[in-house]
Amino acid sequence: MVFIFLFLSSLRAFCDCYHDGGPSYMDSPLWPLVPDYANVDLTWKPRNFVHYDVWKDWKTGERKQFPRSCGGLNEGATSVWPDDYDYQLDRHYHFLWSCEKSEVDGSLNLEPSACVGEKLGQKTHKIKAGETEIYKNGSIVVSCKRFEGRLQRVSTPVSGCFYNNTVYPSGVHWSEPNIGDSQILHRFMTCLKSESGYFEKRVAGCILQSEVVQYIMLNQTWELAENIFKKCVETELGKVDLISVEKFEDTCNLNGVTYQRGQWFDRQRGANLRCAFGRVEKASCEIGGVLVWINHEVKLSNGCTFLCHPQTNIYSCDVPLYEMKISRAVEAANN
Repeated sequence: MVFIFLFLSSLRAFCDCYHDGGPSYMDSPLWPLVPDYANVDLTWKPRNFVHYDVWKDWKTGERKQFPRSCGGLNEGATSVWPDDYDYQLDRHYHFLWSCEKSEVDGSLNLEPSACVGEKLGQKTHKIKAGETEIYKNGSIVVSCKRFEGRLQRVSTPVSGCFYNNTVYPSGVHWSEPNIGDSQILHRFMTCLKSESGYFEKRVAGCILQSEVVQYIMLNQTWELAENIFKKCVETELGKVDLISVEKFEDTCNLNGVTYQRGQWFDRQRGANLRCAFGRVEKASCEIGGVLVWINHEVKLSNGCTFLCHPQTNIYSCDVPLYEMKISRAVEAANN
């Protein structure tokens, strides 16, 4: 009698853990299902990404299966339980999968429930269906959409800089609130194409919100009132400020050389430079005697593309240039 009581007690705990389809209390009707230990492998190996509990009717010998959880996308990954907020990543890190339970027959199905944005370090960003996220300083738009019942992740490069739901092409300027001070002083932004090919937004100057809005370029000195001079500077990354200076700056310094206000051709850089308001800026480029304006691209005879970048000249080549040789390693050049 004691042996039977212990056996039923252990069976009750086992049934409560793996199957809730029937009671196993002493005063309840005799429950016919017991675990099918002979087929225990079927319990842990997912079939169509679903784990099943395998039971056997000890009266008839009939085997019955009950869906328990989902999994199997990645080897060694934990199971995903139904009616839970748990997710599982696929091996390509494109979607987040959840275990959905049918309200009709209780069957389980592993389905993509959200998209994965660009992975930043160890953190994974979730994008819900119908949402859009911006990455890499506004150069890539990742959207998560449903099409014919399927979830789609679409990554689109942006030909320009993205801000406030607007794409600004290269060379275009716009206004943004200044960091920490969005009332009087705004920042003047511009869009540039970096050497890596991505579009990046940069601070271009200050915008003084007064009766007459005044635009002051970065590092430029402006006379706001009689003998009151202000210079637009970037005090920290993305934040601008107007600092007081004693006089109107009409000279520029570049690589330790002082230049007077005016314009000249720099043969080494292949660019026309000018000194204005205390800063040196590129006005245009010259290649093969041809003038190329800032942020414009031209096709060269060797198949390369030349971009007159405001800060440096960029050559993009799809084919190897056999006549060129490496003069020194990049690592050595940076040391």
